[in-house]
Amino acid sequence: MSAPARGLSSKRPMEMLSTRVETDCPACGHYRVSDALVLTLMEQGQIFDVSKTRIWLASKRKEEAIPTIEIHETLLVL
Repeated sequence: MSAPARGLSSKRPMEMLSTRVETDCPACGHYRVSDALVLTLMEQGQIFDVSKTRIWLASKRKEEAIPTIEIHETLLVL
């Protein structure tokens, strides 16, 4: 299941890691997004689909405590 690109929404500050942006959103929970994905989304003017991303994050939390959304796991709309 791919994390859809539409609305990255967080009310808490993001921390930069070596190759990932980390956030702890009250609605979405704690997660990371790869720098490559963030830059690609910014270049293309896209955002995460919030509801689909929350579902994806919840499913990934069954495998890992802090899921990471990597560029290869997303469906970018061209």
